[in-house]
Amino acid sequence: MLEGAAGESGEAREGAGVLILGVGNRLLGDEGVGSCFAEALSTFDLPEWMEVIDGGLGGLNLLDYMEGKRILLLVDALDPGDGEPGEVRMYRVNPGAVNPSEAVSMLVEAGSHGVVPELLIAAADAVGRLPEESYVLGIVPCLIDLGDGITEPAVRGCLRALHLIREMLSERGLPLMIDDRRFEGRLREVCAEIDCRVEAR
Repeated sequence: MLEGAAGESGEAREGAGVLILGVGNRLLGDEGVGSCFAEALSTFDLPEWMEVIDGGLGGLNLLDYMEGKRILLLVDALDPGDGEPGEVRMYRVNPGAVNPSEAVSMLVEAGSHGVVPELLIAAADAVGRLPEESYVLGIVPCLIDLGDGITEPAVRGCLRALHLIREMLSERGLPLMIDDRRFEGRLREVCAEIDCRVEAR
């Protein structure tokens, strides 16, 4: 159980160390949904105990943001066949799933750029920076294709991801007071080219 339950001091809540990290390639439509989510969320007045990072295409530099955090919520696009467009899946990371030597080998092969979330998590675990509670929130994409903007189903997926994050943090006495409509408005601003080729479902 995390410190920072309802009614405790701001200092205790600060120690919660929540990191929300969004990754993805915005040049490929819904592939960039995690990046769009993080940028939109980062424009709000956030609690002192929370940090939100738009990690873009990923990279080993993102390990630095995990240092000292207690909760990691990594937002990214899933594969198109993983469910209906806009669905959100939340997975708890299993520390130690990849042994350190295997993680180092994969990192050497991949290089320092374009590190996929699975590899980023494995690297964080290998070097002891993976937060004690780490989750991946995957949003099922609708359209992965060259072009700016995300689709309407991806926008709804971002709202579902926000609901899950709020609910999870609330259970730990860490309220995130962000209104859905305001968040959606910010999301549409930062991803101004919402893809209108896909009808809302």
